[in-house]
Amino acid sequence: MNCPICNSTSEYLFSKYDCSILSCQKCHHQFADILPDSNHTQTVYSDDYFNSGGAGYDLISMIQVISHFFDLQKALTTAAAMTNPNGYWLIETWNRESWTAKISGQNWHEYSPPSVLHWFSPQDLEQLAAQFGFHKIASGRPEKWINGAHVKSLLRYKLGRSPFGKLLSKMLGIIPDQLLIPYPAEDLFWILFQKSTVI
Repeated sequence: MNCPICNSTSEYLFSKYDCSILSCQKCHHQFADILPDSNHTQTVYSDDYFNSGGAGYDLISMIQVISHFFDLQKALTTAAAMTNPNGYWLIETWNRESWTAKISGQNWHEYSPPSVLHWFSPQDLEQLAAQFGFHKIASGRPEKWINGAHVKSLLRYKLGRSPFGKLLSKMLGIIPDQLLIPYPAEDLFWILFQKSTVI
């Protein structure tokens, strides 16, 4: 099998769980000798992958995740069951009650189904977490930086179909890809929840 990075030939290193581990002879990238099918992620990372060990987790991180859950109740039921007593959930998501969301209205950048399916306020999230036996112990707004390439990609995606978007797309070329830009994060928040010992 050739290297997935540089397409050079590879050599056998060792086997693990009946799978050959290979190393590229040119760039030295190491990879499994597997040609996954389109169901690879669902097959390997099914619920059994996370639940069959029996051990829980002290912290479950849901950074920029919760708004994408297709079945919110099922996802949080599973997360609650996998959280150890007195364990934590760290959730970061977009604030639909922010000034940015209110001023933008239906044009707020996070109204982007089918990728994003849920829009929370901090109060909504606290109520939701309480349904699963969690209470808030801390909250805040993250400090975020995004690079120029990401900014250009987002703007092209969000504005690409509009006449203004086509003009803007041409002008975006002046932004260096590696330029770090502070994200104001006014419409983003995080909450640290702790699992109650008694529900």
